[in-house]
Amino acid sequence: MSIPRRCNERDRAKVLEYIAKDPEVTTFITGDIEQFGMSDPVSVFACVNDDGSWDSIVLKFYANFVCYSQNQLFDALSMAQLIKEEANEMFYGSINGPYEVISALAPFFDDLSITSSNLARLTALATDKIAPAPDGTIIRPLTAEDYDDLFALLGSTDEYHELYRDARSVAMAKQQKAADAAHGCLTYGAFYEGKLVSTASTSANNSQSSMIVGVCTRKDMRNYGLATAVVAQLCADELAAGKKFLTLFYDNPTAGHIYKRMGFEEVAQYAMLR
Repeated sequence: MSIPRRCNERDRAKVLEYIAKDPEVTTFITGDIEQFGMSDPVSVFACVNDDGSWDSIVLKFYANFVCYSQNQLFDALSMAQLIKEEANEMFYGSINGPYEVISALAPFFDDLSITSSNLARLTALATDKIAPAPDGTIIRPLTAEDYDDLFALLGSTDEYHELYRDARSVAMAKQQKAADAAHGCLTYGAFYEGKLVSTASTSANNSQSSMIVGVCTRKDMRNYGLATAVVAQLCADELAAGKKFLTLFYDNPTAGHIYKRMGFEEVAQYAMLR
């Protein structure tokens, strides 16, 4: 049975070396460590075998846990016990990681449900296969002055309504968005006739990559290629700035087809317990 050990700043290089084998599925771990370091609000744990080797890694970020192991037969029981001990009053924002890891943890969390998504990677944008945005559309980075419009747009969609359904959740989201922006994360928006109609953001920003998140379009403006145009501009600027690759999640085949046309390729299944 492996024994959990809290890592500190002296362990940073070893942690990053351990997860370097699978950079796409460990983007959140790399991003959190590079942005916030190895202490509050980040806690990193290594589950250590009897011989001193590392069986797995767990990163806690506020109430969220990101899990990873190089070993197919890792000690899931020890990992689950660690997460339960570290959870704040048994509250989990999410427990996420590669599908193989999270599915092994699932039996230890009867009250949580597992969902999975396709994880895709982009290293070069297929610009010749991306249609331009409709005439009159302006795509630009969003600032704090745009946050009211941003969260009104997100809250109006079926995908994000539950996250931004009241003033308290929106206020917290604005604080998190400002913190993300301070650490290099970007949010772009498409404006049509002066109104914000589509958006996409980056998360887990780090020296090698970032993750595309929060993609949505106003319901009455869908099927015009707006989301594709925003994501494409965001990806183009990130790659031009030196990112080696970008990642994103998708669930449905239609979205997958669009992202593949842009140049994304599926690399793994990613899962979450909530």
